[in-house]
Amino acid sequence: MRDATDVRVERAIVHLINHRKQDLVHSEAELTLDGNDKLRSYFTDQVKNALSDSQTGSARFSSDGDRSAIRESYKILDGPRYFVPSSQELATLLFAAMGTDARIKPASLAVCLYSASNYSGSRFLGLIKIDPTEALIEKVETQNGKRIVNFEVRSDVMPTAREKLQKAALIPPKGMDPTFDLLLLDRQVAVTAANFFAYTFLNTIPTRDPQKSAKDVLLATQIALDKLRAAPENAPEHIDVRQADDYQQAVEVALTSGTIKVDSWVDELPLPEPARAVVRTQIRRKFPQDGRILVDGGYARENLLKKRRFRGDYGVLFEVDADHYDDVVREKRNIRRRDGTELTRLVIEVPGLQWIR
Repeated sequence: MRDATDVRVERAIVHLINHRKQDLVHSEAELTLDGNDKLRSYFTDQVKNALSDSQTGSARFSSDGDRSAIRESYKILDGPRYFVPSSQELATLLFAAMGTDARIKPASLAVCLYSASNYSGSRFLGLIKIDPTEALIEKVETQNGKRIVNFEVRSDVMPTAREKLQKAALIPPKGMDPTFDLLLLDRQVAVTAANFFAYTFLNTIPTRDPQKSAKDVLLATQIALDKLRAAPENAPEHIDVRQADDYQQAVEVALTSGTIKVDSWVDELPLPEPARAVVRTQIRRKFPQDGRILVDGGYARENLLKKRRFRGDYGVLFEVDADHYDDVVREKRNIRRRDGTELTRLVIEVPGLQWIR
């Protein structure tokens, strides 16, 4: 779903929410996008923005608690006739979730149905919290006897999706993917005042356990390392001993950081691009929908990275407690023989060394 191409918003409706003034304006009709390319492009760009954001990750709808937003979302996806009434109900639910907390900005809820060329026949639902902008002037009008929240697109300030969205949900048809229910962007989710969107309004839970994510990241990166080291020396993805060491250090830092932004982390690896592509592919196989991976850094440090293990030719295995690596390995040099063979020269100091039969 994150790989959606040629995204196009087909239908859109917007409701005004000012919880500070306890004011909720329901649109009674959807926006007319045909013939208004600027407006359609604006909403399409917002969906693309949410799809590409590094903080957008997969989530599930909770099986407990209030499932009203879940029910209304699937009604929209299941039947076109529910688009307006269900979107109104979603706005009411978001209004209630915002409560009277003055720390939350008043905003608009844009409800969009969009398509993608690589998902022929499917429609996706976008719920986007739109903050006030100079590019679009909101106004309440009456069209054909129905109240509608419309927009005046300023010609001198073009709408843009460059500003980061704060909150959005992208929902595929029910059951499309067994591993997640929706893609969720919720910046500041750790802040108490921000819980209203992901938890109170949508009633979602994280898809992945941070400890399991740490294990999966380590597994994916080690599979990638094996592939890179096994590649022929003249292959563009091949890496030498020094690069392999730098890569492993980068993995360790990432696993203890708590959060891994996949694209930026891979892009910054000290490897040539063909090698980074191999790493990116292996991580995407484990995390196809996640731009950001939450990992349990403490768990990784205490359980996954407690020992540093190295393997070499001739059956050599070297293992040392991570906390004492610098005490044992006094010198490490990467050298190359005249015949081109890459070697690692270690000088180690080991108290209590014993022969093991």
